[in-house]
Amino acid sequence: MAAAVGLRLWVIASLGPAWNVKGLVPEEMTVVTRGPYRWVRHPNYLAVIVEFACLPVAVGAYGEAVLLSAANAAVLFPRIRAEEALLDLVPGYREAFAGVPRFLPTRGRARGR
Repeated sequence: MAAAVGLRLWVIASLGPAWNVKGLVPEEMTVVTRGPYRWVRHPNYLAVIVEFACLPVAVGAYGEAVLLSAANAAVLFPRIRAEEALLDLVPGYREAFAGVPRFLPTRGRARGR
């Protein structure tokens, strides 16, 4: 749980004023490839996934963790697809994140930007 919170804080620090909870893409947005974005496209959603899985497990509610995670996935994945469609309109986004995984880092994928 602490790792998920730490990741979320790193995301917020990396995005600065561009961070929001609404999944909006401002017109003046620039592509961010620093911080956790060096390794994954959606580190904030990764933090949410970990939180939804860990919180019930922390109190021994394993079945609830599975159900909550499934419900979370049902909500998150359409949202992520919609957000990526908007991000694809930002100049340089496709090029910056070509081959970068959505959630789980891959060896050798870090960019030096």
